[in-house]
Amino acid sequence: MECSSAYYFDSAATSFPKSPGVARRMLESLGHGGSYGRGAYPGSVESTRTVELARKAAAALIRAEDAKQVSFCSGATEAINTVLLGFPYRHKRVAITPLEHNSVTRCLHYLRETKGVQSVVLPALPSGELAVDTLSRSEAFDLVVVNWVSNVSGVVQPVGRLSSFFPNVPILVDASQGIGHIPMDVGEWGVEWAAFSAHK
Repeated sequence: MECSSAYYFDSAATSFPKSPGVARRMLESLGHGGSYGRGAYPGSVESTRTVELARKAAAALIRAEDAKQVSFCSGATEAINTVLLGFPYRHKRVAITPLEHNSVTRCLHYLRETKGVQSVVLPALPSGELAVDTLSRSEAFDLVVVNWVSNVSGVVQPVGRLSSFFPNVPILVDASQGIGHIPMDVGEWGVEWAAFSAHK
């Protein structure tokens, strides 16, 4: 489908136009067939090679130590929900920013209804940036979820400072809006998970 207008202002939702190499590579992949990691025939070998090259590229993009740290899901929502729904909650408390995406808030609403997990909105400045200096270390959280770059306002959260403030609390970063636009380093941040989608 083509975009009929001369200007496209919805890149926060999905990028357009896509790089010409994307469509070309997708068509090539559809043409050779073969399941990933399940055979020694040429199609399977090529599929496996393609996936592993993509895994290495994703790891390099986020500066992960090892490509084995990268898992593929259908998109960021599935990745985020996999972490949230599979997490072993002890305190039943999750800290979030006031600017979380619907993929986070809907899942947390479900967890509140089914498992009693409470969401605590961390304090923020008028800009929407987390007020890290005002946070309390006395609150017990199982998990911190942070929308790195807001899809609404564009505010960039200080993930590294947040991770330093909560050194013993796992952090899940929704990196969907910032990936590819702002350099990210998951090792420097010290976070457990970063979710993003390929279509941005």
